Amino acid sequence: MLELIFGKLLHIRPSIRHEGGCLVAKSSRMLQILALGSASRKAYIDVQQGKVRICDRTFWVAKRWKYIPFDQISAISYKYADMDIGSQISWGAYQEKQLFTVGLKLRSGETYVLFRFYGAGAFVNNNFLPDWWYWQEKLAALFTQGQQENDSRRFVESLSAHIGVSIVN
Repeated sequence: MLELIFGKLLHIRPSIRHEGGCLVAKSSRMLQILALGSASRKAYIDVQQGKVRICDRTFWVAKRWKYIPFDQISAISYKYADMDIGSQISWGAYQEKQLFTVGLKLRSGETYVLFRFYGAGAFVNNNFLPDWWYWQEKLAALFTQGQQENDSRRFVESLSAHIGVSIVN
C-alpha cells in the first residue's frame, strides 16, 4: 500500500511553460517540499536574447544567476538511468525507477545539468517465472508509473528547437 502512495508522490519533474516569448522551466513543487523550500532552479530559454538564463536559489534567500549564450552550447545532453537495484542484477523482477537528466553540453566540453525527471517506470521481469506470478507488482506498477519519459523527451525536443542544436546521449 505504501508503494502505491509514495510511488505517485515521488514523481519529480520541472514545470514547463511558455512565458513572454521564453520557454520557462522551474523546479517541481515536490522537490521544493522535500528540500523544505531551501533550493530551487528556474531556467529561461530566451530566443530573442539568444541565451539561457538560470537562477539558482539556495538557503531560502541566496540567488545566483548564470547566463549561457546559445553560441556556447554545442548540444542538448539527454541521459537515462534506471535507479532501481534490480536493474543491476541480470535476473529478477522489479519496477524501474527512471531518472532522465537534461543538460546543456557546452563548447568548452563541460555539461551543465538543467533538470532531472524522476519517477516510477514500468514493471520488468527478467525471471523464469511468468508475468502473472507477479500480478501484485504489475498492478502496483500500472498505477504508479509516471510520465517522466514523455515529459523529459518533450522538454529536450523543445530545448533543441529553441536553441537550434542537436540532442546527444
